[in-house]
Amino acid sequence: NGDWDNVDAFVACRDIGNELGYVTIGGTAVSYDNTPQGSGEMWWVFVECSGSEETLESCSKYTTSSTNHGGDIGITCKFVQADECEGCPAGKFS
Repeated sequence: NGDWDNVDAFVACRDIGNELGYVTIGGTAVSYDNTPQGSGEMWWVFVECSGSEETLESCSKYTTSSTNHGGDIGITCKFVQADECEGCPAGKFS
């Protein structure tokens, strides 16, 4: 999980929000202590975002083929419908 923080979580939430057509207004990191372990293959470890990225894939990270989920992390996101976001440019979710 490296230094997974709220900046990384917000980018992950933005990525999900963009995919679903929502505007992301909040993203919070959830530590591995409070996240159930996943299963299967992991693709990325030590993800580090600056906060300006539109997708999690754009962040700095290491790739891996590990199946050790001892450091899994989570996120909590807060979204609004695009039409509920006064001042948000049409077609631009951020």
